[in-house]
Amino acid sequence: MPTLLEPPPVTTHKDLVHSNGMRGRGAAGYGALRPGEAFALYGVSFETFLRLSKELEGSPRLAYDDRVLELRMPSEAHEELNRIIALLVALVLGEWRREVRDLGSMTHKDAATERGFEPDTCFYAVETSDNGGTRSVPLLAVEMEVTNDAVDKMPLYAAFGMPEVWRLALSGTGEVRVRYFVLTDSSYTEETESVVLAPLTTETLRGFLSARLTATQGFGDWIHSVQDWARQNRPEVAG
Repeated sequence: MPTLLEPPPVTTHKDLVHSNGMRGRGAAGYGALRPGEAFALYGVSFETFLRLSKELEGSPRLAYDDRVLELRMPSEAHEELNRIIALLVALVLGEWRREVRDLGSMTHKDAATERGFEPDTCFYAVETSDNGGTRSVPLLAVEMEVTNDAVDKMPLYAAFGMPEVWRLALSGTGEVRVRYFVLTDSSYTEETESVVLAPLTTETLRGFLSARLTATQGFGDWIHSVQDWARQNRPEVAG
């Protein structure tokens, strides 16, 4: 689980780096956070969260709620899985001619409630308004799971109106676990079929991810297989 520390005051990235004299169970001090590790700091101000999110620029990933700041350093395996997911979503939505923005681990923050988070990947839909302008609205977030998060991110996603969240985990043997959560009113329900990328099931997605992670398909062949699936299941055709 994330290492829980009672820190000295942290106001800048430099303070964070130079506080590495502290140690916690199962992890190095938070100035030497290694890939795959996470820890939490308590009593942190929202302003500090904002400063660190700007200075750290998405690595480690941050989440903040109720004066608790969680920092999580992605491992190489999780980051590879994250990029495969982002590519797959872009390929499918591209085939479907959906206008979207891949905003990666963009910091989401709300000063009114003093909450914020950085997903591993997020997509926003581009909508056209009646006056011809455009706006970006939340569409999908991807989260690589860690055991016993110090900050429960699902209420944060719900508060920001994220319609769907995919949570993924890698086992010690490299197997992928995929779960979809769809926003209903103000909370999430777990589903086996995506709403955003219907009719993509968790099993189909797991198959695509496993094929790429184990290199059972070459990169080009894998891209073509995703595109073929998208063409065969294009909403106007499948509907």
